[in-house]
Amino acid sequence: EGNQYYLRNIGVTGNEVFSEGEIMYGIGMRKGDLYDAEKLDMNLKGPSPDFSDVGSLYYDRGYLVNVTKDETVIGTDSIDITVRVQEGKRFYFRNIDIAGNTKTKDFVIRRTLYTRPGDAFSRSTIIRSLRELAQLNYFNQEKLEPKVNFVPDATQVDVTFNVEERSSDTFNASIGYGGAQGLLGSLGVSFNNFDIADPLHGGAGQIFSISAEFGQSQYRTFSLSFQEPWLFQERTILGVSAYYQTSNYFYAMNRLGASLSLGRRLRWPDDYFRIDGTLRAEKTDVKTGGGVYTPGKHDEVSVQVVLTRNSTDDPLFPGQGSELTFLTRLAYLPINSPPPDQPANYFKNSLTMKFYTPLAQFGVSQKLVLATIVDFGQLGKVS
Repeated sequence: EGNQYYLRNIGVTGNEVFSEGEIMYGIGMRKGDLYDAEKLDMNLKGPSPDFSDVGSLYYDRGYLVNVTKDETVIGTDSIDITVRVQEGKRFYFRNIDIAGNTKTKDFVIRRTLYTRPGDAFSRSTIIRSLRELAQLNYFNQEKLEPKVNFVPDATQVDVTFNVEERSSDTFNASIGYGGAQGLLGSLGVSFNNFDIADPLHGGAGQIFSISAEFGQSQYRTFSLSFQEPWLFQERTILGVSAYYQTSNYFYAMNRLGASLSLGRRLRWPDDYFRIDGTLRAEKTDVKTGGGVYTPGKHDEVSVQVVLTRNSTDDPLFPGQGSELTFLTRLAYLPINSPPPDQPANYFKNSLTMKFYTPLAQFGVSQKLVLATIVDFGQLGKVS
């Protein structure tokens, strides 16, 4: 096995764009550390798991750098390392093309990309663009592939994002039987890549859903919703919904409600954040309260704000990243509270945290992932 070797000195030559300190941070090894050839090579040329290696440092600034190392054995247990950097010229994006989309319109794809013509070449923006395309859930994720072509005799790069369409619409139907409710059932359809201007073809990234639930004569619910995720091609989300519900158990009531929501994708603290506000109005006609509800007609208005951060890599089966959601709601609700003839205002707060940690990978797409989930909720009366 021989002796163990340690790093005695690490030097850097040829660097002009980045300081020696910045490159040493990317190397991630210091004088006196145990020599680890595999770790050193990964930290020099990458990609490291968090893309903090020296190669990624340059690739994200447009430099197709060549990084090599010279090793000199000193004595019986030490090694001197000299890192040689050949920075070369800076490259820029020229054409950003899309291929393979048969339904989804080009502008829906382009607005999610982080690569822009004229910007300095950046590997991280290509990777982030692939992540955003995966989050759309319109394409076969195993077929998402960027093709990078360097323009001959120039410092420009063409990138083509190849996609393969898959159906993102959902349909659900169920039927069952409950002793108190009798025959139960539901039916719903959601068009997740809808186009209100071209409903037969779709492809504009809008969401349109309709659903119905029933429980013989005791229960009926109908709901309709529409969402435009990029209002006026800006990072603004607009949503509208309406619903009608009738219940006839030991209490009997009808509910008619509608909501209007407005959201925005944020750039601070980072661009994984999003905030949504919802105004909901509901008219309730309580025919028989059953000791729970106050008979009569009631108006309910609620205001809700949701702050979310989602950095997961897959909307259906996350393999890494996290989801954080904070919700706060203030509402008027026609529920009896002392004294029994007065309704109550209420507030609700909730916090959900989900963390996904990859443990092992089997092949390209199969992963063993640990999901850690924490939920916190608070509900209270407002005088």
